Amino acid sequence: MVRTDDGRLRPRGPGVVVSACLVGAVVEAGRRYDHDPTASGPALDALWLALYERSAADAVGRVPSPIVRNLRARDLARWNDAPERTVDDVLGLVDRATWRVWAQQRATADTRVAGTQPFGNPLFSDPAASDPALSDPAFSDPAGRPEAADAARARG
Repeated sequence: MVRTDDGRLRPRGPGVVVSACLVGAVVEAGRRYDHDPTASGPALDALWLALYERSAADAVGRVPSPIVRNLRARDLARWNDAPERTVDDVLGLVDRATWRVWAQQRATADTRVAGTQPFGNPLFSDPAASDPALSDPAFSDPAGRPEAADAARARG
C-alpha cells in the first residue's frame, strides 16, 4: 500500500510505501527483469527454504512442481501477513535467504577452484576463499547491517 501526498492509501502509484506483500514484491521484481512468468520462482523457493529449512545445504532446493511452489507462496504470504510480523522480520528473512544463496554459490565456486589446484596443496590455497569477510572487506550483508550477517552465519 502507498500513502499519497494527500494521505489516501492506494494499492500502487506515487507515494510512500506503508505496507507490502513479500510474495507480490518478489513476483513484481521478477516481471520487471524477465518476461517469463516463472522467473521469480527460484527467489520464492530460496525465501521459503530460508524460513522453513534450518539446513543451509541447498539454498534453492530442487525445482518444485507448480502446485508446490504455489503452496510455498501461500505459506510465505501467510507468514508475512501475520499481525505480529515486523519489517525487520521480513528483511531478516530476505537477508537470510540472500546469505544462503550467496554461500552456496561461493561453495560451488570454491569447489571448482579447488579442483584445479595441484593435489589440494595448502600452499596454493586461499584462506580468504572460505570466509567472505576476508575475501571481500566490504562484505557485511545485503542490507548493510553487519550484525544481521553475523546472526545469519551463526544460524547457518
